[in-house]
Amino acid sequence: MSAILRYVRLRIQRRMTNTDNPNRLGDFFGGDRATTWSWLVLVGLVALAAAIRMPFALGSDFPLGDGGYTLSLIEDVRAADYRLPIHGSYNHDSIPFVYPPLALYLGAAMADLGLSEPLTTLRILPAVLGTLTVAAFYLLAVLITGSRSAALWSAASFALFPRAFRWLIMGAGLPRSVGLLLALTALALMHRAFSTGSRRYIVAAGVAGGLTVLSHPEAVLFYSGCAVVLWMTTFCTMSTLRQLLGVACVAAVVVAPWALVIVFRHGLTPQIAALRTMSEYVSLSTIPSRFEPAAGFYLLAFIGACVAVARRKFLLPGWMLLMLLLFHRGNTCWLAIPVCLLVGTAFENGLIPALRNARWGTAGVVMLVVGTFGYGLVESRRFMAADRVAPVPVEDRAAMQWIERQTSSTARFAILPAELYLVDDVGEWMPAVSGRINLFLMQGTEWMEGNVYFNRFQRQTDAVQAVHGGVASFDQWARRQDDMDYLYVPSRSVRHPAMRQILGYLSGSSDFVPVYSDNAFIFERRRPTP
Repeated sequence: MSAILRYVRLRIQRRMTNTDNPNRLGDFFGGDRATTWSWLVLVGLVALAAAIRMPFALGSDFPLGDGGYTLSLIEDVRAADYRLPIHGSYNHDSIPFVYPPLALYLGAAMADLGLSEPLTTLRILPAVLGTLTVAAFYLLAVLITGSRSAALWSAASFALFPRAFRWLIMGAGLPRSVGLLLALTALALMHRAFSTGSRRYIVAAGVAGGLTVLSHPEAVLFYSGCAVVLWMTTFCTMSTLRQLLGVACVAAVVVAPWALVIVFRHGLTPQIAALRTMSEYVSLSTIPSRFEPAAGFYLLAFIGACVAVARRKFLLPGWMLLMLLLFHRGNTCWLAIPVCLLVGTAFENGLIPALRNARWGTAGVVMLVVGTFGYGLVESRRFMAADRVAPVPVEDRAAMQWIERQTSSTARFAILPAELYLVDDVGEWMPAVSGRINLFLMQGTEWMEGNVYFNRFQRQTDAVQAVHGGVASFDQWARRQDDMDYLYVPSRSVRHPAMRQILGYLSGSSDFVPVYSDNAFIFERRRPTP
């Protein structure tokens, strides 16, 4: 045994000290003193990322933000004894069960192995995986930038950048964080496959890519789009094209068992419906200035893009443009990848060399480092607070539990928002917690044909307009809701001035009976006696 261990140790040392390969293993995990320091700094950055992300999860007693649909899918997998269900049970909608299942199986397995209940998993694990993405991002950044210091600058910005983790730490962040972690790993392995031509890396990149496809729908677009741009801008040869096709074939083999099942059951109709739904979002609505105040990161990324173009390096600017074109929903985490890589480029090849050449170069570099980290720490906390990344209020969870105990299993609720939400956390969690029907629910319906998603969005829009239109407008709207059994006013909506007038009307209306009032309000609709 000692001889075997000695042999393995010698092999690792040879790989680490092999200077013929600029992307050797030592660039990541060992080697010279500079590399050791890089590794220690990376550990510190991962710890910094944990210090930013984990308090949000650990400080809550319920998953952050959305996640009701994810919880329902996990429970469906458990109820089917890990066989893929044909349809989901969420909101009684019979949604085709075509969602990528890897993260769902992970959540179900953790519950059945006694490690954590699904609600706890959705509260904690996304933040843990979102923290680990910093390390995976660093590995990719080393390969893309060709510099450990540039990669560390990129990883530092990724640890601090709100967009890089906002989507990941929420309840529905479980499949997102799994997808991003695997996509970053797959791209790093693909880069190594292109650089070395090694079959091991081709197979490894294909397996990681296949698992990415099985993790999250948007991770598929991110991974495949970035792979094509990587090949076109950096490795555009016939040899690497064959390697790219080899990676795709291996990924197809990994995905095939799941893909064949869902295509046999549902055809391509759910995927076409989902793509149509995504295409209806406002073009380029993910542009940062419209959704977040982190201007400093984008300014640095713009400098990095200018530096990259001046050096005729088009990969990172191409990635950024691709992310803006592919992902139309605001605050998606995928844009953070090229942004943070460009920040590292700006530091390594623009700002720091310029400051070093100045008379006050050392002081300038120190001020830049301290200012960037201080800005990032303050900005991440401020943005998360302003963006209301928080669990469903306790009052609404209590109302949902009352709904489960006191109403019929087929009861249909109109959840009355005071503002228009594309993602309504209370509305999404209500069917998962209570098992009752939300008439306005959009989550999951993007997989259904027949414009279900857009019809429900329109119903929610009409409800908000009725609330803001006053009592007469609301009364006319309510009379048209023939399928509504209950009106539910969430606690956040109660505080809106327009809603207070509506609550006064409902309390005195002969058409509605107040049945629950504890900071959230529920009214039962009176049906005319036949």
